[in-house]
Amino acid sequence: MPYRPNTTRASELRLMGLLYVGTLLLLFGVLYFTYKSFGKYREAQQQVRHLNRELLLMETSLSALKDAETGCRGYLLTHDTTFLAPYGPAADSLTACIAELERINTDPGMEPRLQAFSLLSNAMLDHLSGLAVIGPADSSARAQRVRDELMESKMKMDVLRDHHQRMVGDLRLSQAAFLEEERAFGWSTPFMLLLYAVMAIMATALLFWRLFRTLKQAQLAEAEIKQKAVLLDTEVHSREFAERSLRRVLDTSPIGIMSFRAVRGPMGTIDDLEWLFTNDAGEGLLDRKAEELVGKRLLVEMPGNRSAGLFDAYVQVVESGQAFRAEQHYTGEGLDLWLSIHAVRLLDGVLVMFMDISAQKRAHAIAIESSRLELTDRIARTVAHEVRNPLTNLHLALEQLNDELPAAQREEAEPYISILERNIQRIGQLISEMLESAKRRELDLAPCHVADLMNKVMRRVADRLALQNMKGEVSVETDLPDVRVDHDLVELAFTNLAVNAIEAMEPHRGRLFLKAYRDGADVIIEIMDNGRGVPPEELARLFEPYYSGRAGGLGLGLTTSRTILNSHGVSVDVKSEVGKGTTFILRFPTNVMDRVERVA
Repeated sequence: MPYRPNTTRASELRLMGLLYVGTLLLLFGVLYFTYKSFGKYREAQQQVRHLNRELLLMETSLSALKDAETGCRGYLLTHDTTFLAPYGPAADSLTACIAELERINTDPGMEPRLQAFSLLSNAMLDHLSGLAVIGPADSSARAQRVRDELMESKMKMDVLRDHHQRMVGDLRLSQAAFLEEERAFGWSTPFMLLLYAVMAIMATALLFWRLFRTLKQAQLAEAEIKQKAVLLDTEVHSREFAERSLRRVLDTSPIGIMSFRAVRGPMGTIDDLEWLFTNDAGEGLLDRKAEELVGKRLLVEMPGNRSAGLFDAYVQVVESGQAFRAEQHYTGEGLDLWLSIHAVRLLDGVLVMFMDISAQKRAHAIAIESSRLELTDRIARTVAHEVRNPLTNLHLALEQLNDELPAAQREEAEPYISILERNIQRIGQLISEMLESAKRRELDLAPCHVADLMNKVMRRVADRLALQNMKGEVSVETDLPDVRVDHDLVELAFTNLAVNAIEAMEPHRGRLFLKAYRDGADVIIEIMDNGRGVPPEELARLFEPYYSGRAGGLGLGLTTSRTILNSHGVSVDVKSEVGKGTTFILRFPTNVMDRVERVA
């Protein structure tokens, strides 16, 4: 079943994410405005406190001036020096207040007024200090001066009070503005904090509600997943069991099975095929493990498929969907065998089933050859019967003629009689060889060690090799199984092949090589020479009766060898290259002996 994403769960997660981000932004916004409001509240509160201090200093300075003026005025009116006692502390307090005002003042607009207040205050102190030095003499002039000084002191004090009141009024106006701002931000800050707390609680509650709901859904989903996992695990085990069973069935099949996936190029065309599966029979054919082939490319590992036309056939199967059947002789990658191939489309790929039918092909060729030789045998027997009767009459007549001919005429007829006798004998020998080459033989099968057979054949042709100054060599692989053959007949067949090889080589340069080795379950024997070779057009006629590549030959030696080997079920292949030599390849299959015994 294809996977379908849970859109509801995805939407829920998306909504939770948006809600979380939105809540954070909103809370951060409220917190920011709360912080700004609290900052303005603190700033207004600090300004109110600052202005309160400035008003207090203004009032203190004015009070000090009043104390100094009152003391001086009392002294002038009463001449009592005790009234001058507050003057000194008041002057010091006034000076300190004015200095503190100048230090803490932060309003540039207040600075000129503060300087004017300082000048007026200093001038008032100077004036009062002048009053303190007026002597106590009682005279009208002094009294008038006192009255004038007191009047001037009152006027200066009025000016100072007026300036003081304006400064205090400005400070109070500023203070009122900051008090209003303090009151405004004083309630907004707790409100914003309360709003922040409420929003945080609501957001947390909402998030936890959604979180608990999501967790509950997750628990339900987990339970559902566990249930599905159990079902999936059961299905996986069932599929694994089915796959193992199918694999065992496929591996026990004698038919090689391979599956491939199409590898397409940028234009969509199939450039190659990628290995997906190979059973044991396929591994045995290629002598490669499946692990070495899976994932590899067909044309990289077996490029012979292109030259053999198989790759194009597989591509046609994938593109058209039509199955492909053929019997193909495959010779790529060191292989030389006949395959029965059946390919069908599998998704965007191909399933190839094949079977090695080389043994069947060889058996079929042997059967055809045996049928042909059997026909030749019947023809030969018919011809021999029809020729031998007249030939016998000729032989008897010649003997009768030789006996009855007068002595005077016998000497004259002797050359003709000799010619007739030699040709009659030659015809008889030819008929015997013809019958011998094609007749069916009763086999006397017995186990035979391959090395002994090869060495015996080499000894039989040793004289011929020595006469032509040629070399012979035998190579037998160790641990070869014994073959069940008719010793004399097989030795005759091998000897004929070896003699044929010697006659094809040049004296002093010839080299005969007999080689035996194992190919799978079969035993292979090769008879090689470095002679003149056989042209391709003559290779197919090599085992035909009466065909000979040399002058004076009857052409029956190879035919006799082929008849003997066919009767043993041994296939014969010939490879030859002109100017380099010829190789006869004899294959003894493992099932030949049982079949030979049944035929016998």
